[in-house]
This record gives sequence, C-alpha cells and structure tokens, in this order.
Amino acid sequence: MALKISEIARLAEVSPATVSRVLNGFPNVRKQTRDKVMEVIRRNNYRPSAIAHSLKAKQTDTICLMLPNIQNMAYAPITKGVEDVARERGYTVILCNTNSDEETEKQYFDKMKSRMVDGFVITSAMPNHQNIFELVAEETPVVLCSRYYPEDVGKIEICSINNRDASYALISEMIAHGYRRIAIALGNEEIFYTTERMRGYMDALRDAGLEFDERLVMHFEKENRDFYRKTLELIDSGLDFDSIFCTSDTKAIYAMRALYERGLKVPQDIGVFGFDNIDISDSVTPPLTTVSQSPYLEGRLAGQCLIEQIEYKRKNGVLPPPRFHEIKPELIIRQSSK
Repeated sequence: MALKISEIARLAEVSPATVSRVLNGFPNVRKQTRDKVMEVIRRNNYRPSAIAHSLKAKQTDTICLMLPNIQNMAYAPITKGVEDVARERGYTVILCNTNSDEETEKQYFDKMKSRMVDGFVITSAMPNHQNIFELVAEETPVVLCSRYYPEDVGKIEICSINNRDASYALISEMIAHGYRRIAIALGNEEIFYTTERMRGYMDALRDAGLEFDERLVMHFEKENRDFYRKTLELIDSGLDFDSIFCTSDTKAIYAMRALYERGLKVPQDIGVFGFDNIDISDSVTPPLTTVSQSPYLEGRLAGQCLIEQIEYKRKNGVLPPPRFHEIKPELIIRQSSK
C-alpha cells in the first residue's frame, strides 16, 4: 500500500508540513532534513498523487480534443498534430468523438470539466454551438480547429484555412485545364466550410463566364458513401458533365468507383477532384487531384495555441484576446484531372 505523507513524516521524524515543503520544492528546508525525507521517499518508492496535486494546483496538464467522427480520415493528422505538440509540452490529450451530435457534445463537455481538463481543441463545431460559447464565457481555454462559423471570429481562437478561397483556386485551375461542366458532390450544408466551398465553386464558375447548373449539384444526405449512388444517378440522368468536384476526398473515392462501374475512365472521360488530401488520396487509381489544408500542421498549431492560452491564463488570470490563424492551403494536381 502506498505511503501517506503522514507516514513519511513519522518515518523521517519530521512534521507532515515539512514533508509537503520538500515534495513541493520549497527552499526553506535544511539540507540535512531534506536528505532525510528524500531517503525515506526513495526507500519506500513513494509516488505523489497526481490527482491530489491537480486539485491543489487547479490544473491537470490535460486537454480535450473533440472530434466529429473518429473514423473520418481527414481528422487523423489533426489528431496526431495536437497529440505531438501536447506531448512535447508535457500535456496529455483526451479524445472525444461527438458524432456531430449536440447532446453528446454537451455530455462530454460536462464530463471533461468535472475532470478538470485545462482546455479544449474543438474540430466538431456545429451551428448554434451554444455549448462552446458557454465554455468561453466561463473563461475556459478553447481553440476551434478546421470548423468555425462567422460569429466565432473575434470571440474564439480559430485555426483554419479560407475554404472559399481554396475551393475557388481549385475550380479556377480546373477551368484553366479545359473543364466546363463541373458537377459538385456537396457535404453537409449545416457546416460552414461546406457552404464556403460551394461559394468558391460558384464564384469561380461566374468569374470564368460559366453557367451554374443546379442539376449538377449532388447534395449530402446521411453519409459520404451515398455519393456512390448519387454519382450513378447523375450518370444515368444523361446530363452533360465533364468533371466532378467533391468537397472531400472520401466523396471523390466513392464517385470514382461509380464512374468505373459505368465504364467511364478518369480523367479521360470525367475529371475528378477532391478536398483534404487524406493519406490514401495519392494511392487510389488514378491518384487524386485535391487540396491540402496541411491538417497535421493545423493540429499542431491548434494544440500550441491552446497551451499558450492555458499558460497565459495561469499567469494573468484571464484569457488572451482570441486570434484567427489562417492556414495556407496547397493545390495538389495529380492524375485524376487533365
């Protein structure tokens, strides 16, 4: 059974308060007394209680990473980025998967606060995310990573790309390569970055003098695998299109499967471009043209910003002003487009 401080004090023939001062590194302890206490500690393999220390210090060196769906490959490098920088700074990361459900998210927030986590990196923000605003109102360190909404800017710290500009750049590049009838596989339109990618697509068409055709929009229903069926339906409709812009690489992979099933070659017959640059995007046949938002660096930056908030608050008693950290995306042209 682990020794208590009172038992160490008895064995060392000092007071419990002296043992506590030794354990906490206070200088006002004589060397002879300190050595005597440390010898008892070494001999009995004493380990201070991390929980007791956390309660006293009101900090746990633990942060929570909230994910919408841990099975989504786009979040794996973000997770690694957050974990790597946390480990380097002496923090532990707890992962919570919300399934983009507000009630699940609230339950996790309550549980994590009861466990005294020091802050949150949140990649799962949904519209009307009152739970997150309540955290900020309580002066809890929070960083939104990848997902955010216009009302968050200036109120919550954010690490993200400009999704409209990234989408615009990709579509403009594809138009320059000769594509004119570009279908789009659209994600969940409740999420701000989805509507921003749609806006970039429409703006690029307009600025190139190309007509937007609502019939070429494949809308999200329940999950990304639905775009296999939706692409088949688009092909079978007889509508003229020469390419598909998918607002995630996973959607693009399902779309490519449908094209192959109908005997259409990529990119000879139909060009396909994705978004996210997930790990397998360069391993599919043909390798996928896409946009990289540097998710590992995004995760590292989000983790770093959160730790800076935590340590600023410990020193100053308040949170620092929230900042917007814009990540520069990269167009990656591969063989799924001409």
